[in-house]
Amino acid sequence: MQEILSSLRPVIEHPQFVTFDGVATQRFVDLLTAADFAGHARTHESMPASFTEQDYVGFTVVSSAINFCFWGSPKWTIDVDGQKHDGSYALYQALFRALREDYRLHDPHYLETIPESDFAHILRGTLEIPLFAERLAILRSLGKRMRERFAGDWMQVLAQGNYDAPEIVRVLVREMPDIWNDEIDFEGNKVRFFKRVQLVPAYVSSEISHIDLLQKKITNLASLDAPADYKLPQMLRKFGVMNYSPDLAARVDSLTEIPQGSREETEIRAFTIESVRRMTELAQKLFPGAHAMKVHEILWLKSQNPEPGDKPYHRTRTIWY
Repeated sequence: MQEILSSLRPVIEHPQFVTFDGVATQRFVDLLTAADFAGHARTHESMPASFTEQDYVGFTVVSSAINFCFWGSPKWTIDVDGQKHDGSYALYQALFRALREDYRLHDPHYLETIPESDFAHILRGTLEIPLFAERLAILRSLGKRMRERFAGDWMQVLAQGNYDAPEIVRVLVREMPDIWNDEIDFEGNKVRFFKRVQLVPAYVSSEISHIDLLQKKITNLASLDAPADYKLPQMLRKFGVMNYSPDLAARVDSLTEIPQGSREETEIRAFTIESVRRMTELAQKLFPGAHAMKVHEILWLKSQNPEPGDKPYHRTRTIWY
């Protein structure tokens, strides 16, 4: 999205803590194969069989709204059917479990007044999930805004965005800024990341189109940028695409918290998006259908298979990723 990329220029052009390595980028892209760009297992298999198109869209918006910040020591972990999960995968498993227990998480009217006790039960695990209160407030705000701005109809979000991925992002940011407006003031400039909100059209398309429930296809998915989170910069650093200054590297590797909105965190996120953009341009020469969201998926999947010697991801306590 042009408003994201253009907003990053003041950060990218005058970095203090992060640098980009073009040679390492080409080396990584040269190792990619067609299999990396193939489809992967989707979450639709865990959805109730009775789910409609409306329900799927609602669940996707809800899960994207509270999909952030899972790190801690110890980590929040859940047990479902004898399987232990943590991180974002644990969140999805907790939400799927809640659907099976008849919590109407896709119903804006329920979300607007969701009791704290209900939400605590839905996210029950080894300990309280980080930023529990912030997640609860987001769900209540989401329900309220859906009722006020979209008559409680999830499909109106897509319709008002003309089923165009960047426009859906703009609609959500405009109508629900407290939930989706992932931007900061940086030396007099607005720097936009829009991590979670870009996942809405991307996930709606990948999940619902996969089972032919979406009556209209979402267009212009290739115009979305990579979500700037924890795992992508960790992988980009692992492959040498991004490098940290000695001071920042020491802080990240010692698990020292990097404040949200700090110059260090802003550079990490900005270079994440810029690095994936450049990787995508190179990948398109080999795989014409490559786009930033797909490159993001490849990197994220690699992060789920850690190797000895991997450096940690940066720690920032935030609702944005």
